[in-house]
Amino acid sequence: MKTADSICKMRRRENQKFITISILDLLNAVENLPYILSERSRIESAKNYWLNYSKDNRYLCNRTGERSEFLYQTIEMPEVYYKEDGKLAISDGNHRIVAFCELGYTEVICEL
Repeated sequence: MKTADSICKMRRRENQKFITISILDLLNAVENLPYILSERSRIESAKNYWLNYSKDNRYLCNRTGERSEFLYQTIEMPEVYYKEDGKLAISDGNHRIVAFCELGYTEVICEL
């Protein structure tokens, strides 16, 4: 198993916690998957962002390729919740989930 986790993930709200969820379970919870898959630029952007900042959150200058010593990026992991009927739902991060899948991850750390 390959889990998408990052040293620079951040919580949106104080009371939220991080949980590990299967990518396949998340893809099944995506309500409008054909539309999400059609947004190639957002998926590619999410993949590039993950590859650039998942292990080193210092800002990467596109022009010079150098890392900043004083500017930092954060990664917002997908945000999920459980509906009243107990089914998993995604409130934010559909394109990131598809990007993780395309990068070969089988699980992702999500905010609950």
